[in-house]
Amino acid sequence: MKRALKVAASCVLLALTVPASAMNWCSLPQITPERESDFDRIAGSVERLTGCSSAPNESAHHLVWQCPDDPRTDTFEGVQVSLVREPGKSVHLIVLGVGLTDFSMLRGCGLTDLHDEGRFVPGNVAIRDRIRFGRFGPRLTLASVIDTEAAAIISDNSTSGEHAGVQHLLEAFFGFRTELYPSTEVKLAGMNPVSTDVGSIVTAFQKRGSAVISTNLDTDFPEWKLSSPIGLAGVEGVTITGFINHLIRAKYDLATTEDYERYIALLDNEYGQSERTVASGCTQRRWDSGRMIIRGEHCPGGSNSLWFLNAVAVDQVDSAVAKLEEREKADEVKPPIDRDMF
Repeated sequence: MKRALKVAASCVLLALTVPASAMNWCSLPQITPERESDFDRIAGSVERLTGCSSAPNESAHHLVWQCPDDPRTDTFEGVQVSLVREPGKSVHLIVLGVGLTDFSMLRGCGLTDLHDEGRFVPGNVAIRDRIRFGRFGPRLTLASVIDTEAAAIISDNSTSGEHAGVQHLLEAFFGFRTELYPSTEVKLAGMNPVSTDVGSIVTAFQKRGSAVISTNLDTDFPEWKLSSPIGLAGVEGVTITGFINHLIRAKYDLATTEDYERYIALLDNEYGQSERTVASGCTQRRWDSGRMIIRGEHCPGGSNSLWFLNAVAVDQVDSAVAKLEEREKADEVKPPIDRDMF
């Protein structure tokens, strides 16, 4: 299975630089395989149903169709559709495009047996949306890490949990797999910051008395600046930063050094004695609770702050950036004539 998926991933990665579509999105239910035996039936109807043209294939188990861009529109709409089969093991539909962030194009088709499976997966920042055809039918996962860049739609037939083949493809595309069951004892406004989407965390602060002072939502890292909620004496304000639907960090700005030391004592009592370190003239503390990291920073004559970091999101963003840099480096075009060769 891994070999077939590696071949598929290496081929479809080429299309990640080619942008989403003049295809018929409402055909997705008809071209999504539920079992391996669906492969040949679907292969014979993809072109007719989607409007995409068959492309050259290197394997009878990996078929590709291309939907060209519509030159009459400003948005680039090229899409690649692939059917990948590992005989005796699995079969996947893979659709690649650009600028896809949810399944709104499919929800608008008037399908009566379409089931939402959530737009937030605690262990994966790239998964944007999931739907299932029927109660126990095949599932589609839509993943991307930048709104305006490449997105992948991948099918599987798991009734619950994460499918190994999908995880392998996500790792090939974005550099990481879903982290299963991440946990922490930390609470922000009563919410678990690892298993709760960032919008709900902001709402929880508002319910506890925080007012939204300012926002910056037109970015890959949306940010909310909030006034201090009830129950955080000595905290002057809270800044929450997300990535897609996940919390990246929450920062508490403390009014005085005395307030800072009071919170240090509370955190030491809750998460264990911290060590005091010095960096760039500031003293720092650190606590770990599952997949959350808490950092305290005191800069004499400057700021006092507490940082709550979601290690799942931080690690995966770092992996995604590294993958994008790796892909860009691989795509560097060599000159047609290299002067070092003559």
